[in-house]
Amino acid sequence: TIRIFCMGASSTFGYKIPLKELYNQKLEKMLTCRFPLKKFEVINAGISGYTILQGLRFLQGEIINYDPDVITIYFGWNEHSLSLVSDKEQAILSKEIFILQEFLERSELYKFFRNCIFYFRVGINKILKGQGRRELRVSLSDFKDNLREIVKLTRGHNIKLYLLTAPINKH
Repeated sequence: TIRIFCMGASSTFGYKIPLKELYNQKLEKMLTCRFPLKKFEVINAGISGYTILQGLRFLQGEIINYDPDVITIYFGWNEHSLSLVSDKEQAILSKEIFILQEFLERSELYKFFRNCIFYFRVGINKILKGQGRRELRVSLSDFKDNLREIVKLTRGHNIKLYLLTAPINKH
């Protein structure tokens, strides 16, 4: 069995996309048709809202333990979002809190109140300190560093890595 993990944010996870339209589903179907004598296990490891920093941590702490043969990486959409706190300044959640948060993230009401509380708490502290400006969640320099770490980690474990990006319509 060839184990493939598809990592990324909502574009990989499939936010508001039918299951059969997800690229990991299409990849598994394509590989199975093209190589009928081989068995493929394609796992959707996309998490809505994640950036490459969170993806690196997820790879280091979880995915690497499942001995993947191939990993696809599709990050880049959330990194340039503005926030009062960069991703590297945010706390790392425990596995239990992370699972609960993933469940709650399905609720628009939860996301609304979470954002209100977060921006109030963080925003007030930064405003009081005179630091009320918003910044990128992940700087370009941090993006490059995180990508290098992912490449280094996958090479060190003999995992094939494919970097994906969104297609561009030139018309």
